[in-house]
Order: sequence, then C-alpha cells, then structure tokens
Amino acid sequence: MNTKKKLKKSVQVFKHLWSHRMRITELQLRQIVRKMILSEEAFNLDREYDHDNKGVHAFHGAGMANTQLKFQSQRRPGPQFEKDGAVTAGEIKHALNYLNKYKPEELVVYSRGSAVWAAAQDEEGKDGNPELPDSLKKIVYLAPAAKRPSWGQTSNSLTKHGDDEVIASVSDGRVPVAQAAAIAQELGGPLTMYKPSRMTSYLDSDGEVPDDATEYGEKGHTQPMHWKAGEGQKFSGADLQKIIDTFPDWEGDPAASKEEIEDQEQKAAEMMEIRYIIRNLLIEKKKAKCPRKNGKRDYKCEYQKYGGASKKGKKDRAARNQARKVAKREGRVKKGDGKEIDHKKPLSKGGSNAKSNQRVVSRATNRKKGNS
Repeated sequence: MNTKKKLKKSVQVFKHLWSHRMRITELQLRQIVRKMILSEEAFNLDREYDHDNKGVHAFHGAGMANTQLKFQSQRRPGPQFEKDGAVTAGEIKHALNYLNKYKPEELVVYSRGSAVWAAAQDEEGKDGNPELPDSLKKIVYLAPAAKRPSWGQTSNSLTKHGDDEVIASVSDGRVPVAQAAAIAQELGGPLTMYKPSRMTSYLDSDGEVPDDATEYGEKGHTQPMHWKAGEGQKFSGADLQKIIDTFPDWEGDPAASKEEIEDQEQKAAEMMEIRYIIRNLLIEKKKAKCPRKNGKRDYKCEYQKYGGASKKGKKDRAARNQARKVAKREGRVKKGDGKEIDHKKPLSKGGSNAKSNQRVVSRATNRKKGNS
C-alpha cells in the first residue's frame, strides 16, 4: 500500500472516530496520522539501503537518522529506529528482521543503538520475533547506552559474538565511561578508552572545559564515530571494576556537568598514564639511572633516555603554564602579542612561581636567554 492510500485510509478511520465525538481535536488527529505514516515508512524493511560497506552495518543513536552514523569516519548502513525513549517491541522486531535480511558480519551499535541491540538479543525467537542470524562475527559498541535505566535496559543481558569491542571517549558528556566499562565487564572483554584529539577545539579561551559543558560533552559523545584503530588504551579485569566504582555516573541527568566531565577526564588520564609507564617499564629494562658523578640526578639524560620529562620537569612546566594562565586573566599578556612570562630566578634553580619572581618579556628575548 503506497503512502497516499495509507493516508486516505487513516483519514477515513479517524473521521469515523471524530463523528462519534471522541475527545480529540482535528489537529491531534492529523498529528497521529502523520506519525503513523512516518513510523511505517521508517520501519519499512523493503526501503533502499546503501550496502557498499563490506558487511559492516550499524544501529544509530538517539536523534539520528539511519544515514548519519559513521564508524572510523565512514558512513555505515542500518535500519531506521525511533529517535528517543524506551526501546519498543516494533523496534526490536525491525532490528531482527533487518539483521536476518542483510546478514551482516560486523555490527556497530552506537549510543541508543546499543540499547536496541541489547533488547533484540533478549527478545530473539520470542513472540514471533526471528532469531539472530549466525552471520554476526563481531559487535562494536561505540559510546554504548545499552544499560541506561531510563530506556528500560538494566535487565537486558549481553552475549559476546566474537572479537567484540567496546570503545568510549573520556570526554563523553552523554554516556558515562562507567557504563561502558560495565558493558565491557559483562562481555568479558576489554574497554578501549581514549581522549579524542579534536576535543581541544571545544575548550574555552583558558584551555579548560567550558562552564556550560553541554556542547563539549555532546562533541565528546560523537567523537567515537571517528575513532581510528590503535587509538587509546585497553582496560580489563580489575581496571574495569575500578572505573565502574570510581568514575562519575550522572544517570538521571540528560548530560554531565563541567565538574563531572573534568573528573572523568582526570581519572582516565591518570589510569592511562599509569598504564603507559608500566608498559614502558616492561618493554625497556633500565640499565642505568643517569647519575652524575656528584650523585645527583641528570634530568636531561633521563629525558633523552626514557622519552619523557622527569617528575620535576613536569612540575616546573605545570608551574609555567599556570603563571601564563594567571597573566592572561590579569591582562599582562594576551594571545598573539609575542609576550611570555619569564621567571627572574629559574624554577629549575629553586625560584618560586610568585608574581614577584615573574616578568613579562618578548619571545625573542626569552629565547636568547635560554641559549645563553
């Protein structure tokens, strides 16, 4: 039945209801008819889809059309679902019908799409629903909201389908990383946690998360669609439980606050830094600690040998950055003016970060000083 015939039939039905003086306005009738038609069109399994993706299909997130979802910056085909709210029986049936029709080998489930997938796993083969096809070899969970209570998902179980992946952005202000860790734990696999490089574009003028973190958190939520293979670090076992127990979880609120995002990013940075250090220790056995003849540490040697600044070097750099930030706030320097904050007595020689030990100099002067 084409759209015009559906519309005509629906109008006839609702005119009949109206003639019996049901308590509904004509505008409400029109809205109901329109919603029915759009819903049927959205869930029409015979609609055309683009399938030039080597067997990789996708379930989109809340508020998205099925044509908007990307994985590794490439568009992936998939069915059209509702834009928000609890997962419906119609969506579950549509998801299972779609999977059986196209039999993808790999399925990417993003945000609310992972909730539809979780519900479909629980309801396959029940109430007239088809079973999942045996073609599926891998599921990729992107910023997954498969366990969001407000969508009725807490009771849904998740089954591993091969080399499954769970990927989360530490800057996500919509789906907590803690929930992604819970999903990875249930699947028995690792969680890939990473900081998207593009997030620096959404910081405020002081290089911090804006006070109104809505846009920042939204961008952090969509970045996993552009994740590249090899980005981030994998966490499993006790680390997953630590993330679940200690990372912020703003369930009940539509988005994270500035403080919650900063807390999430900070905790993630600490875990990734520890993992980086441990990995380097395992890869390279330190044969020397770069001692000087007088017994003191040679920081330059340590930096060159081990590929990073010493603990004191990092502390001094943080102090210089803080001095610059304060000077910008007070108007002593500004972006693009070629001015820098110099410490009269260098921090490396015990100088303080107090304002009395600071002076504003040109970049050229500061460089000459460093080369002298």
